[in-house]
Amino acid sequence: NVPTVVASSPETVKDVLKTFDADCCSRPYLTYAARISYNLNDLAFSPYSKYWREVRKMTVLELYTAKRVQSFRHVREKEVASLVEFVKESASLGNAVNLSNTLMKLSGSVICRVGFGINLKGSKLEDTYEEVIRETMEVLGSFAAADYLPIIGRIIDRVTGLHSKCEKQHMEDESLKDDIIALLLKMERGEAGLGEYQLTRNHTKGILLNVLIAGIDTSGHTITWAMTHMIKNPRVLKKVQAEVREVIQNKDNITEEDIEQLEYLKMVIKETVRINPLVPLLIPREASKDIKIAGYDVPKKTWIHVNIWGVHRNPN
Repeated sequence: NVPTVVASSPETVKDVLKTFDADCCSRPYLTYAARISYNLNDLAFSPYSKYWREVRKMTVLELYTAKRVQSFRHVREKEVASLVEFVKESASLGNAVNLSNTLMKLSGSVICRVGFGINLKGSKLEDTYEEVIRETMEVLGSFAAADYLPIIGRIIDRVTGLHSKCEKQHMEDESLKDDIIALLLKMERGEAGLGEYQLTRNHTKGILLNVLIAGIDTSGHTITWAMTHMIKNPRVLKKVQAEVREVIQNKDNITEEDIEQLEYLKMVIKETVRINPLVPLLIPREASKDIKIAGYDVPKKTWIHVNIWGVHRNPN
C-alpha cells in the first residue's frame, strides 16, 4: 500500500509548500505520468534532483522573465485581434461560436508561436493538438490503480481502459511533438546542453509536453469558466461590460495597457480561479524523510496531496 495524506487547510498547505518544502518537494513515481513524460524526463513529474533544478532554471530564464514575456507582446495582441475579428464576423453572419474550442485555439496559437516559432493556423497540427492535449489531461487526471496497488492495479487499469487510453494517447502525442521538435532541431542544428547534462530527444519531448499543456489547457479553461460565471450572474456581466465600454470605448486595437485598467474584470478572473482552480489537487509530492505536519507524523515516502480546491473554499 501507499501511505497518503491530503493537506486541505491553509495552515497545513503552508507547512507542505513552505515550512517543510525541502523535505517534501520531490515527486513519487506515477505510472502513467511516467509513460506520457518519457520516463519522467520533464519538469512537472520529475523527482527533485540536480537535473530538475537545471531544467527549472532554464525554463525560468527562457520563458518566464519579464523581458521575455514582454518581447512576445505583439504575438498575444495579434492573436487576440484575430479572435475578436472572428467573433465579430460570426456574429454578423448569425453563426454560433463554440467558445471553448475557440479559446483553446487562441491559447494554442500563442503558445506555439511564442515557444516554437510556428503558426498553427493552416498547419496539419491545427486539428490534432487539441484532442491530444485533452486526452493527456484525461489520463493524468484519472485515478491510476497501478500507483497504489502495483500488481492488482495494472489489471484494474486494463479493465477500466486507462492503460489502453494511455498507450493510445502516447502514440498520438508522439507524432504531434515530433513535428514541433523537428522544427526546433532545424533552428538549433543540434541538441542543446543543460549544465552538466546533455538533452536527449526524450528530455525535449517531456519538457515540451509541460509547456504545451500548462500554456494551452489552463488559459483556455480559465476564460471559459469566467464567461460561464458571468452568464450565470447577469449583474456581474453588466458591470464588466460597462467597464470595458468605458475604458476601451471605440478603439479598434486593444492593447495590454488597456487591459491593465480593467480592475473589475481582473477581480472577476481572480474569483473565477478561486472557484475553479486550474489544478484542484496539485501534482502529489513525496516526503523525503520522516516529518511532522500539524502534529501528525508523516513517514518517509508518504504521498502528500495539496487540496487547492478545499483551501479556496475555506471561510477562514
